[in-house]
Amino acid sequence: MPETPDLTEFARYAQPRKRPCLISLGEFSEEDRAALDAAVALDNKVIPAGAIVGWLAKRGIEISAQQVYAHRMGRCSCYDER
Repeated sequence: MPETPDLTEFARYAQPRKRPCLISLGEFSEEDRAALDAAVALDNKVIPAGAIVGWLAKRGIEISAQQVYAHRMGRCSCYDER
């Protein structure tokens, strides 16, 4: 019986592509980047997603609370293996 080829790489490319994560793509000063990374790393009860959305909006980056949740849970494009 022939050996089944490994198709895992094809399966990875078959997954729907996610929009680029604006949390990681935004251009910030070192100080702002450190503040954003620290805020995102905290629990939503400490720094709500809405606070991060407002902070980013003040810097000209429009993002939804859902996108912040996705980043916090590791479900955004930052964590893709592509």
